[in-house]
Amino acid sequence: MNIEKFETLNSIYKPLHERAKSIINELKKNNYKFEWGYFGQHYIKHNNNWLVEYFPIPVIDVNGICEIGIDLEHIFIEYKMLKQTALKYDFNKLTKYKFEVYGVENYLNDFYNAEMDLNNIKSRILESEEEEVGISIFLDIEICFDDILVAIKDIELCR
Repeated sequence: MNIEKFETLNSIYKPLHERAKSIINELKKNNYKFEWGYFGQHYIKHNNNWLVEYFPIPVIDVNGICEIGIDLEHIFIEYKMLKQTALKYDFNKLTKYKFEVYGVENYLNDFYNAEMDLNNIKSRILESEEEEVGISIFLDIEICFDDILVAIKDIELCR
């Protein structure tokens, strides 16, 4: 066994696992049903380039409401919205978060990210052939669960 690789991986994965367990315990206390596991193949944008995370990260599916992913440097909350709902939704409600809106079929097609004008989001969605849009909210890795809970409740309200 290569103990150096083993220790390197454990030093990366132990904090992710512990953070996932902490969030799971709080979800239980708040009576949310969930499933969780480790999943790979997430895409992240770095310096305007898409990179594939081939390694698995903890992802918690919260009762079909959203997914909470614990990534190396942040937590993301992802959920979907029907196109027709998105066309009526006030995306200004999300400006308290760093967030992105993108296609579900073509998930590398951004309808909104921090470099785009939020005022044009609905025209980009309308012009697309997507039936659903995906929304990701990005949170600090150390954020308290109460703030995660607020985001979950915000998502529940938009459905």
